[in-house]
Amino acid sequence: MIDQTDDTLKANDSDLRITEARKALEAGDAAAAKRIVAEVIGLEPGHVEALVLAGRLEKLSGRDERARELLETAIELDAEQLDARLELAEVLRRQLDFDRCLDELSYVLYRDPRSARAYLELGGVHRGRADVDGAIDFLKKALEIEPDFVQALVDLGRLYLVRNHHEEALKVLERAAELD
Repeated sequence: MIDQTDDTLKANDSDLRITEARKALEAGDAAAAKRIVAEVIGLEPGHVEALVLAGRLEKLSGRDERARELLETAIELDAEQLDARLELAEVLRRQLDFDRCLDELSYVLYRDPRSARAYLELGGVHRGRADVDGAIDFLKKALEIEPDFVQALVDLGRLYLVRNHHEEALKVLERAAELD
């Protein structure tokens, strides 16, 4: 028989609950996901995965300040938490804090140079800074890494429309619709 401490059992239970919360979110039940995450954080305030998921849920609800707090806490607890950094980068971009967003994305790409999501966010930063050509380049890089990345296809299609490249826009947007 394996001897496990109560802390190990709690950690395993919390991890299982976070898996349940992720499944609930994927099924479109954000309320259930939020309830489960709140339970885990109530029992384990430093559970990094729960903090990241709570941050994502707050971001999806449009509560960027609260999302930022939760994600920054997760990163303080685990500096290598790339998902938290990517979520935080999206919040920072939405808040137009492009310099801090770039810091987070630089760290992610240093640790994972093939992060398609980081390149998607870089595209968003360049779009936010009115650098459409730069945004297009980063979105293309995201698609080199992950050719079926629907959000990158949609964003690229929109930028092609801005550039009046209607044929290219139609092509990538049709591809995104096929995948979605």
